[in-house]
Amino acid sequence: MYEVNMTYPSLDDLFSAIGGKARFKGASSRKPGEWSGTKSFAEAQRFAQHGGWDAANEQADQAVAAITAKVRDSITVQSDRLYANTGAIPNVAMFVAGNPAHMIQHVPSPRAGRARTVRVLVNVCCSGGVSTHTMIRRGVAYAALVEVIQSLGYSVDLWCGTAHGSRGSSARFNAAWRVKPEGGVIDRDRLLFNMANPSNLRRIGFAIMETMSAKDRRTFGVGSGYGSVEKFTTGFIDSIKPDVVSDASIMLGSSGQGDPIGWVIETLTGLDLIG
Repeated sequence: MYEVNMTYPSLDDLFSAIGGKARFKGASSRKPGEWSGTKSFAEAQRFAQHGGWDAANEQADQAVAAITAKVRDSITVQSDRLYANTGAIPNVAMFVAGNPAHMIQHVPSPRAGRARTVRVLVNVCCSGGVSTHTMIRRGVAYAALVEVIQSLGYSVDLWCGTAHGSRGSSARFNAAWRVKPEGGVIDRDRLLFNMANPSNLRRIGFAIMETMSAKDRRTFGVGSGYGSVEKFTTGFIDSIKPDVVSDASIMLGSSGQGDPIGWVIETLTGLDLIG
């Protein structure tokens, strides 16, 4: 099976490779911002790298808070017992023995067998008929997952990507770009934009596809339909080695009436982060 795979270790690397502008009509389309998510490719780049997206910020903020609150009700945090000069309760025997580090502290610790970093790869691909409302609903679930994992004391290595098929062959296209590295910090508006705004596919994802060779652009219908909606191929997933991979169709479908809260809880349970 013929594959075209593209990965970018940072947003800076991504936009440098794109060249700061879209090459064909898709990513630079003047379609209404409601569909594209932003007025232009330049605006999408600015929001992705520097934040400031507030077109749907209140709605997204409320949704993230609601999902996070419900998920956190199910969290059981494991902790390690540490001894120090200060803490919650004393160890009487150590105190009597004159040990100044006799106070007990309980600090959150990762579940056994899990690394301190959780790598998340989300597939933002969807059909052109999917509404902005539905894409935001899906994206805030991704953002809630990231925030809850971080609240448990884990670092998140966050990747965004898109996967497409050729309508005339078995060829596949996969692309992914790192939104937040291990140990890095991302503010809420940039996290939401990169996870939930339609521009992550309809401007940025399309622009990546527009950098392909003329032959590959024809194969995947670049400039028109941009191919079919697909999952990431196994080989591409293996190259990134994520702990979590979202399905492109997660919480979507014709009605967009999926279960984002259920998906977040299911994912956290699969990672052994909640009881």
